[in-house]
Amino acid sequence: MAYYWDAAKHFGTTDLVLFFDTEVEVDPVDAIVRTQFIENPDLSPDIRAKLSKPAGQAATSLKGSTAFWLFASFADGGFVVAINAERVGQGGTA
Repeated sequence: MAYYWDAAKHFGTTDLVLFFDTEVEVDPVDAIVRTQFIENPDLSPDIRAKLSKPAGQAATSLKGSTAFWLFASFADGGFVVAINAERVGQGGTA
């Protein structure tokens, strides 16, 4: 969660995609602004459609103070999921 909030401060937006690459051993998480991420021509139309809206608008149940897309990449494929959490402590622990 701290990575998300640091990225939000850096990019000046909370509309982010966190990208987790299981094949990277050091610093496997990266962040990118969602609108920039979906402009990637190599992105499949299905993923582009799924990420067409901010994570907080993905479903009516995502009403937490922290909502972002998590894109996880594995050697045999990947998945995209909307993450929703509430900040419960000073350090952003959820």
